[in-house]
Amino acid sequence: MAKLLVLVGTGPGIGLSTATLFASKGFNVALLSRNAARLEEDAKQVGAAGQGKVKVMSFPVDVSDHVALKKTLGEVEQQIGKPEVVVFNAARIAQSIIGETSEEDIIGDFKVRGLFPELRQTLTKAKLMNIGQYVAASWALPLLEEVAKEPGTHPSFFLNSSGVSYDPIPFMLSLSMMKAAQNNFLGSLAKVAGPKGVHVGRIDINGVVSDQEEVRNAKHIAEQLWELYQQDKDKWSFVEDCGDMDGLLKSVGVESKRIVPA
Repeated sequence: MAKLLVLVGTGPGIGLSTATLFASKGFNVALLSRNAARLEEDAKQVGAAGQGKVKVMSFPVDVSDHVALKKTLGEVEQQIGKPEVVVFNAARIAQSIIGETSEEDIIGDFKVRGLFPELRQTLTKAKLMNIGQYVAASWALPLLEEVAKEPGTHPSFFLNSSGVSYDPIPFMLSLSMMKAAQNNFLGSLAKVAGPKGVHVGRIDINGVVSDQEEVRNAKHIAEQLWELYQQDKDKWSFVEDCGDMDGLLKSVGVESKRIVPA
């Protein structure tokens, strides 16, 4: 039976590279994103990477609309099956500055992600909750737990994140705040999901992603996600870096004020 990758938040960079890599390894792929026309084009490329041997389906949805996202994830399960890997890749990268950024913009960033059922009562009391990620993990966790019971599987929930979560950049205020909340939640998820056989982890992408970058390019990040997926339980990583956070801070003239030890 073919394995399934569910990619929440896809696009022409990291999302497409991740989907094509997993398809080339024999995975069926479900692509979720707002742009229906682009999704169809992406699906064709992903299908070609799978040499016509895998099933690729696109699901147009606004990840920040938690009601629509929950409904769409249910459709994914009905139409293509249970995931073995879920990658949460939705993000809004934009400059935001203390005192100049509207409250609505910050709320909008936090709506783009959140997570999970056993922690739901506690989390709903917290204002800093990323709703899209919450919905994705709440849906994925019981399914990944089922997959964990099957031999030869590596059920995983991965996040594409950034070191700004622990060493913020002042003019990326909203992104830094959102990533801090996102990564904090991911840590809680790992503590609950890990004992049930589900690998939870993240890639910290420290800087601009570009094809011209030796390390911070979409293909390399996709390969890092594949390597995370392949890890056996006794070798699980929670965080893998893509790019040098100290170098990023230096390049933008920001002094490190690391919130937690590196």
